[in-house]
Amino acid sequence: MATTNEKIKIKVSEVAALLGWSYTTAKSIKDRKSPKDRYETYLKCEKKLIEAKEQINIQLSKH
Repeated sequence: MATTNEKIKIKVSEVAALLGWSYTTAKSIKDRKSPKDRYETYLKCEKKLIEAKEQINIQLSKH
């Protein structure tokens, strides 16, 4: 069972799907860290995915 201490990995394809971007667009923005506004959007989405996965892990560990 996964714990919150483990490093949760987010795939570029997960972020791309949530943002409605193609995989290549998301990968390019992540690697180049530009344009700045889209990179910030990418990071916010990635952070929210990590938080959501942590919450799922907590809920699953309770049962």
